[in-house]
Amino acid sequence: GEHAQTAFAFALFIDWADASGHSTFGQLVRDRSRDFYAGDRDCPLNYEPGGQDFLSPCLAEADLMRRVFDQADYAAWLAQFLPQIPQDGGSDWLPLAEVTDRTDGKLAHLDGLHISRAWALDGMAAGLPEDNQSLKALQNASIRQGLAGLSAVTGEHYEGGHWLGSFATYLVTSRGGGRLDWTPQIHLPEPGNKDLSLGGIAGKPVAIPGMVGDGAWCEVAEGEDGERKSCE
Repeated sequence: GEHAQTAFAFALFIDWADASGHSTFGQLVRDRSRDFYAGDRDCPLNYEPGGQDFLSPCLAEADLMRRVFDQADYAAWLAQFLPQIPQDGGSDWLPLAEVTDRTDGKLAHLDGLHISRAWALDGMAAGLPEDNQSLKALQNASIRQGLAGLSAVTGEHYEGGHWLGSFATYLVTSRGGGRLDWTPQIHLPEPGNKDLSLGGIAGKPVAIPGMVGDGAWCEVAEGEDGERKSCE
């Protein structure tokens, strides 16, 4: 779930090889990806996250393998690798992590986990056929995870502020190959709006459409008057 994750590194290797024309290296990494991961089944997603993860072991592997398989083979592999993905379009199959202290350099990793989960889910959806029954669940989970993570990209604390922006940029620009347009998903209220929503901070509430009231995680925020309030 941190820096030394082979699947995430391999995905970056492949993207670089494709962009730079180093096809021999790209094929080598694809071959090794098959050697390492093609036979994997039933990834234990319920073991995640660790207390300081900023990458998902299961989802990063799944995002890598859509770079390796064609759409039909990837759909078959993913159905065996993550049978937990529902067919009804739900997003609650992947619960949000609880970030208890954003001033702690390790616990702040979980904000990045939400963002990296979102780009992995976007990539997974991009690797599937248009009629695949898992697409809606992947897209809805991506929005839920991504908006939770983006709401923490504030610069309020150095522990997250010095690196979360790079994760956010990778997500919203779809540089990893996802196809979900993040622009309509992000809404910042007018200055002075006293409504407090997911990720709200003093004087700068961040509204997350479709999140609050949907059984989703909601953090306590502090209003301009110093009074702590819960989002409704």
